[in-house]
Amino acid sequence: MSYLGNEASLVENPAVRYINEKLGYEFVKGEELSVLNGERESLSDVVLVNRLKRH
Repeated sequence: MSYLGNEASLVENPAVRYINEKLGYEFVKGEELSVLNGERESLSDVVLVNRLKRH
């Protein structure tokens, strides 16, 4: 069986491209959504309230 690729190349990258290009959302890497950057109060926060308020 030949190598088809990995999860990032087969699923994640195409999904991010679709969300950016077709749906118009901005992709932000997880590292940029940290407590230190003021994006959330803890890593268990699911909704990024500060980001929602800005947009």
